[in-house]
Amino acid sequence: MLTPMRFFSFPFHRYTLLWCALFIGVHMFDFHTAQAQIVTNSQALNQLGEAPKPKPSSKETPKKQHDHVVSSLSHHNTQQHHPPVQKTTTPSSTASAASIPLEPPPLPTLTPILPPVETHSFPLPPLPPIVKNALGTVHVLPNGICLTFAPNSDHLNPQTHQALLNFVKNLPNSQRIVIDAYSSGDKSDPSLPRRMAFVRALAARSVFMHAGIPSTRINVHVIGIPNSQTNTQPNIPPDHIDIYSTENFVP
Repeated sequence: MLTPMRFFSFPFHRYTLLWCALFIGVHMFDFHTAQAQIVTNSQALNQLGEAPKPKPSSKETPKKQHDHVVSSLSHHNTQQHHPPVQKTTTPSSTASAASIPLEPPPLPTLTPILPPVETHSFPLPPLPPIVKNALGTVHVLPNGICLTFAPNSDHLNPQTHQALLNFVKNLPNSQRIVIDAYSSGDKSDPSLPRRMAFVRALAARSVFMHAGIPSTRINVHVIGIPNSQTNTQPNIPPDHIDIYSTENFVP
């Protein structure tokens, strides 16, 4: 027999509390649902116009960041495997772009800088002595003169000295003077005849230089003892000098 005290015993009391809590929760949910209902007016919404579009967020999502990194890496690898192609310009395009002058530019004019040079007059050698009674004669050659001397002597007499001055008096500036000097002597010692021939050539050269002929226009050939190949005047004594002019340089 069920008694009121048994109804409120521990097992029945537990089930009774659970059912009461469930009943109260269901009614509370219905109450909040009824309070959350919203009535909208479509005419009022139309008057407000279109809703503004949401601005794109500056912050990228993790998925977008991952896609961006993958695309940049793939682009870098593509540039490494396929380098960019350089554009080549043809000569015709380059020539058309640049204006080419028809004539070359004028040559630059350079003013020469001449340093001050001190000029020193070349010292003239002393004139040879003119001995009145010295042996010597003058012979005329096709293009010059021949002067004879006494053996072992280089002295000029007034006649031979005047012959030298007359030779250079009308000599053109374009011509040169050649002196071939000879001397007699011992063939076993040719050095002494050559020395005497050289002294006689220097005497004639000194007269020419004092007459205004520069030394650069006088060529001296010292032969010494004449022979069949070098002696051009076989009928003249070996102690003589041949003087003639030439247009070309004679070494």
